[in-house]
Amino acid sequence: RPGGRTLLPVVWPPLLPLLLLLGPGLGCPSDCLCWSPNRTVSCSSRGLEALPRGIPAGTRALDLSGNRLDWGPARGLSRRLEELELGHNRLRELEAGALGGLERLWRLGLGHNLLRYLQPGALRGLAALRSLELAGNPLLLLSDHTFRGLAALRTLSLGSPELASTNSPSAAPRWPGRPDLSSPPSSI
Repeated sequence: RPGGRTLLPVVWPPLLPLLLLLGPGLGCPSDCLCWSPNRTVSCSSRGLEALPRGIPAGTRALDLSGNRLDWGPARGLSRRLEELELGHNRLRELEAGALGGLERLWRLGLGHNLLRYLQPGALRGLAALRSLELAGNPLLLLSDHTFRGLAALRTLSLGSPELASTNSPSAAPRWPGRPDLSSPPSSI
């Protein structure tokens, strides 16, 4: 305090943007890192067993990978969410409506979990979904309703699953550029 004045106003304003970019801050869950300019929240590899409370309402990208989550989030996610990473958790199933209300979601990472199947309607309402990661799961069954309503889907990563059934070849997802799997391939 030289001359009776505090140095805080001189030091604080230049550091404020850096502090907002670097770490947990106002409105950020204590187990997460938040970056306000691009509205990204990372709660990766924190040993979480539940969705952290206090995820900012305007979050556009949320990384919950590498935790101990064994459920698909049903509530508590921003309706503005565009990217959701749930890979490397303990998800066993994704219930119908688990991602309801996420109309803007265009990327969903569910890879490397314990998913054996997706319940019909699990992806319902995700009309903007363009990329879906399912690789690394012990998927056994994809029902004929799994991809219904996903007209924007362009990238589907299954890895090398050992699917027992897709119900029927004609049940496979239909989107522009997808070959018709309901008829035998033509000979070359």
